[in-house]
Amino acid sequence: MNNKYYLATVLLALGAFSPLYGVQNTPPP
Repeated sequence: MNNKYYLATVLLALGAFSPLYGVQNTPPP
């Protein structure tokens, strides 16, 4: 597995899951 593909996958995963974690960690108003 190439490092380029690995880094791209990690970046995509972080970009996809960061908003979900942000919403889960944010208490409802």
